[in-house]
Amino acid sequence: MDFSINNQSAEKQGIYLVDYPDILTAEQNTTFYSVSGRDGSMAQDEGLQDVNYTFKFAIYNFSDVYQAYSKAISFLKSGNYVSTDEWNFNLYFNHIQIGNATVDKGVILNFSVVYRCRPLKYLKNIQPITLTTSGTVNNIGTYKALPSIRVYRSGAGTGTLKVNSDTITFDMQKDFYDVDSYLMDCFSQNTNMNAYMSGVFPELKVGSNTISFTGTISKIQIEPRWVYL
Repeated sequence: MDFSINNQSAEKQGIYLVDYPDILTAEQNTTFYSVSGRDGSMAQDEGLQDVNYTFKFAIYNFSDVYQAYSKAISFLKSGNYVSTDEWNFNLYFNHIQIGNATVDKGVILNFSVVYRCRPLKYLKNIQPITLTTSGTVNNIGTYKALPSIRVYRSGAGTGTLKVNSDTITFDMQKDFYDVDSYLMDCFSQNTNMNAYMSGVFPELKVGSNTISFTGTISKIQIEPRWVYL
């Protein structure tokens, strides 16, 4: 039984997971509107809520359990995603809350950590997808994916990428652009390239997605980011 943060084992740091937490499902943010003269209400979907996961840990140390605890907290705050050896997904977190600690016989310390996580579970060990010609990509998750797509150029000029019905046009001034649909950002290494892109940031729906590109785009590489609810 092990916990990991950014693929680093907690057990190897002397931090032991006491029990696996329940696997939670994010709740929908929904606003309900009443309409005069109409029975019932109208609902507007406003996305998914963050999910709080509570992990319980134990530390065993016969020399200085308090110093070991301080080091453990530093480790548990060190990354941006967590998982366990039982799960096939990662949870990306944006906030950490450390619970109260209890000490038994001066050598055993128990404590809990609450990670406030993004609503979706990101599948592990998903390889990048490279397309050198038009094709299809199958979303194996259970929710729309917000990929990062690297667009390579064959030369300067205009390139067009089409994902399903969405069209994105680029003025290819660099060897490649990274189009990150989660961040809603287009960049090349450390240079912001949003001014050289027009169109929406693409999503990959569950199931088959048609992808094509023309102009000065020679190939694309997709980090798909498949997710579960």
